Amino acid sequence: MGTMARGGSGSAAPAAGAATFRLTEGATMTLPDGCTATVRQGALELSDGQRLALPEAGGSVTIERRVVRPDGRAALVRHTIRVGEVSAVKSEGDSVPPGDNGTAEVSGKDNKETAEVPVPEDKGIAEGSEQDDKGTAEGPAQDYTTSSEAPAENKCTTEGPAQGDATSPELYLLAVWLGCKLLLLLLLFLLLFLLPILLLLLLLLLLLLLLLLLLLLLLLLLLLLLLLLLLLLLLLLLLLLLLLLLLLLLLLLLLLLLLLLLSLFIPLLFFQNELPA
Repeated sequence: MGTMARGGSGSAAPAAGAATFRLTEGATMTLPDGCTATVRQGALELSDGQRLALPEAGGSVTIERRVVRPDGRAALVRHTIRVGEVSAVKSEGDSVPPGDNGTAEVSGKDNKETAEVPVPEDKGIAEGSEQDDKGTAEGPAQDYTTSSEAPAENKCTTEGPAQGDATSPELYLLAVWLGCKLLLLLLLFLLLFLLPILLLLLLLLLLLLLLLLLLLLLLLLLLLLLLLLLLLLLLLLLLLLLLLLLLLLLLLLLLLLLLLLLSLFIPLLFFQNELPA
């Protein structure tokens, strides 16, 4: 959309609709679409935040900006700035000031604009023909013509709302959903590998319980055997007691027999003593 000429106002006349600016440090020029460019430390700082290196004499730089037209459609506007040397000094006192890098010539015929697309959708920039579009969002209609040319050079930095999309709620929800899905997959993976181990542990626990029950049964059997042994001992003791009683009875009977015998023999002895010799 414009050309920049390095140096003072040259002898060559600028193109129709062109504007010439002196490139001194801090100088500001306004492009046809309302964007301002300021010369700072050998570079151009645009009002939309872009910073472009200032080309050497004879070089050019292309600026691309997206603007919204009054009908609500977006358009991509290209400004071409050409730099030229200072050709002459107006007077003896009109020397080139320090920091003067030349002049910037902004020409309307260099402005390029693509066909518009609606702002809400903003999915791309369609190319149009020269007869369909001859206006911009803010500049005069004769300053802009549609073209299918691709930009020769694009040195602008992209700093738009696209960076803010990284913190949108949709991305947060997507991250949470992915995290839950990964957690579920991890749980399924662990279950597939841990279920057999858990089943084996349960079987081992059941076997241990069965062994404990068997031990308890054995202990009960031992107790029963001990009780039986005690009963047998008691029976033996009873038998011994009975035997002792029987022995006592036998002794008593023997004593009685002895007494009977004595009772029989004692009278016989008396009778023998009384008989005459």
